[in-house]
Amino acid sequence: MASGPSYYQQPTEPYYAQQQHPQSEGYSQPNPYMPSGTVEQPQPVQYQGSSQQPVSQMSNDPMSNLDASIRNFNTAMNSIALGTLKKDEIGQSLQLLHSSWREQKLSLEVQDITLKLSIALCNGDTAYAESLLSSLNTNHYQSCHEWISGPSTLLQVAISVKQSVF
Repeated sequence: MASGPSYYQQPTEPYYAQQQHPQSEGYSQPNPYMPSGTVEQPQPVQYQGSSQQPVSQMSNDPMSNLDASIRNFNTAMNSIALGTLKKDEIGQSLQLLHSSWREQKLSLEVQDITLKLSIALCNGDTAYAESLLSSLNTNHYQSCHEWISGPSTLLQVAISVKQSVF
């Protein structure tokens, strides 16, 4: 049985390989598929303020201390592997802390403990961070419960991930 002419040409390369993409100087397109057996390693989540160095001392200005605390929490979060964080919930926790501090709902003692907690997290001192968190939870629960209670808040996640390298 003779077959007629073939109007369908068999491609020699997959469709994606035939597509042309403009490339800028010095930039190469990554391979759309990884070689067999390669496992992609999770990358840390990048939060705002990640390029700044953590702050390790308090100032006399409460707003500077707030900014330092937020920066330190961001630095600590960048050290935790992707997949262990619930970024939206952590972001909400940070926003609650930020607004509570700005609206002066937190006593000076709570502000002081919060900054010490952020410094402890950046230094990887989870035992000290846990004791500070316990102090906040016990002595200042009313003013802090929105951003410290629950398994997905910023502080709880940072403390619970013991494998992190800060």
